[in-house]
Amino acid sequence: QDLPADTKYSWKNLVEVSTPGEKQGTVVVTYPDGSKEELSVPVTVLAPTPDKESVKVVTDAEKYTPQSQTVTTELGKAPEAKSGVSNSADLPSNTKYSWKSPVDVTTPGAKQGTVEVMYPDGSKDELQVEVKVGTDADLYTPKVQQVKTELNKQPAAKDSVANSATLPVGTQYSWKSPVDVTTLGD
Repeated sequence: QDLPADTKYSWKNLVEVSTPGEKQGTVVVTYPDGSKEELSVPVTVLAPTPDKESVKVVTDAEKYTPQSQTVTTELGKAPEAKSGVSNSADLPSNTKYSWKSPVDVTTPGAKQGTVEVMYPDGSKDELQVEVKVGTDADLYTPKVQQVKTELNKQPAAKDSVANSATLPVGTQYSWKSPVDVTTLGD
């Protein structure tokens, strides 16, 4: 049966709740006519759970520090933003890279760009990247090597460039003036 509407409840003594565990408390029930009854009540004290304000969520942007590196590109060719991050292999696999604003690659020279690093958790970092824009002649340095040829046979100019395999496809090679191959020797 339900207790009367004006019944009051109070603790006889405060229950010790500073440590987790099973405790025993006594509730004093006071009826509207003034009579009282004491009830023994089991109390379970739970370990505190941190609230949102006390939990520090560490973002990927706080965990990781992207490192900038200089990017070299051809005139008119925008480099990939990821190429400006030297330690991209150390960042989470689904990290995205983009230029905050397009880098001017229409004229040769050293330019500054800002790479935005967007992590899978939604946090992001920004870093300044130097972009060197140049012509092929600015970007590549042919290395000379000695060429041997038969008497009276003009050697191919390309044969005198040791690193021709690393130069851009379509590079043309020619002698400024014909090589004298009419006599033996250097």
